[in-house]
Amino acid sequence: MATVPPSCRVWIDRRLIPGERPADALQEVENILEGLRQGPDKIKVRSLLPALEDPAPPSAEATKIAAVAAKACAEVAGTGQHRGVPYGTDASQLSLGGIPCVILGPGSIDQAHTANEYVEVDQLAKAVDIYQKIMLTY
Repeated sequence: MATVPPSCRVWIDRRLIPGERPADALQEVENILEGLRQGPDKIKVRSLLPALEDPAPPSAEATKIAAVAAKACAEVAGTGQHRGVPYGTDASQLSLGGIPCVILGPGSIDQAHTANEYVEVDQLAKAVDIYQKIMLTY
């Protein structure tokens, strides 16, 4: 005999992309939920307002700090491509003050904020070189 629970809760972490308005993101979620309500199964769903509204920082690709950081990363680590990331940082708050930001550092987000968080020593050494190049160039 199968047991079916009376309800199900799903948490979705919906992040904003640069230039996106929070109200538009909330409306997108509401449209999806309304489709489920009106669909053939008439699923009873609702959304709870977010606990935190943290806007995505605007793209800084065209800024001097981004160019200097990309060059330093390319020289030291063979990296340096601009891309978005699926996690939050203080950059979203700093950029509200007009401060152009780049997010870079050693290690992998897969190990960050875990019980066994770590950074490889060679990655740390490369990060030191990258940060020095950025400071001396900028």
